[in-house]
Amino acid sequence: LIDTNSRESRFIGLESGVPDGDNVLHVDRDGRFLLLEVRESVYKYPSVYKIVLATNKAEQVVKDELRIWDWFADSSGVVRMGMSYRRNSTLVYYRKFAEEKFRRIDKVKDKDVVDDDQESLLDGFLIIPGSDDGYVLSNEKTGRFGLYKFNLFTREIGEKVFDHDSHDITSFSLDDEGIALQAAFFTDSRDRIHWFDEYFARQQELLDRTLKGQQVWISSASRDKGKMIIFSTSPQDPGSYYLYEPAARKMDRFAGVNDRIDPALMAESRYEFYTARDGTRIPAYVTIPKGRTPKNLPLVVMPHGGPYGVRDTMDFNMEVQFLVNRGYVVLQPNFRGSAGYGESYYKQGEGQI
Repeated sequence: LIDTNSRESRFIGLESGVPDGDNVLHVDRDGRFLLLEVRESVYKYPSVYKIVLATNKAEQVVKDELRIWDWFADSSGVVRMGMSYRRNSTLVYYRKFAEEKFRRIDKVKDKDVVDDDQESLLDGFLIIPGSDDGYVLSNEKTGRFGLYKFNLFTREIGEKVFDHDSHDITSFSLDDEGIALQAAFFTDSRDRIHWFDEYFARQQELLDRTLKGQQVWISSASRDKGKMIIFSTSPQDPGSYYLYEPAARKMDRFAGVNDRIDPALMAESRYEFYTARDGTRIPAYVTIPKGRTPKNLPLVVMPHGGPYGVRDTMDFNMEVQFLVNRGYVVLQPNFRGSAGYGESYYKQGEGQI
């Protein structure tokens, strides 16, 4: 924890130290406490502690249970669900309120978990406090991950809230109260945000026009939305931070990721498609040396890691710019099996990457 006044830092967690865990499940919006999933010893399963940030006082709020490895909290800080992973199945334990005991509500057999669909569904949900309802990312209906209403108790997927016609929705967020949807995120040629909050949507549109050619993100905002921290970046620009005051139409740059880099000297990246020998169209990013005729140049193919579950994006990449500066064209293929292009494209990576 860092005190922004004194600039001093101190440890947050169990003073005794733990062999595994320290996963933050929830941070109180008023900065009073956080919930920490902790495995106290190799002989125990993870439990959950409430850590008072001012004093580092720790109180166990959920004790360890046999074979429950993951706990999930709602946006008010109540631990609502636990997942127990067995050899051939996953057991789901659930409660609606903090006063209730956890009870098993479902058993998912391995044969039902096809290509991680079910696991992804369970990983990508947010729970509304005091309710069995929430939101989840699922690809069950279209083969692409979209945002749906979801009942945690019955584990039934409800109506669709938002999706994209060719790309997966990768994440979403709730408002400060933890009740209403705030935004959903996806990536096509670049990272995108879809605002459900009309005020933030209007500000995003204004910021995009002001910082044209940049990817612009509202990183954080005061509760009255009167001040915002803005981050902008591009393939040529490592990024800048601004303090934005919407009412005054005022925006001041206060920091840069690396101001020694001149964006004017960096090469432009383009989003292209090429056809593989079996006819599959492969999306890729192509960066060509600045000021060079794009003909008969040496080429470096730079595939992303993973290889599953990740993809390249239209971000500033130091390695790409270094190689391009040395005269190489750089090709970054989002080969079959890359994330974000739907289930069928993901499955094509099986033995064909």
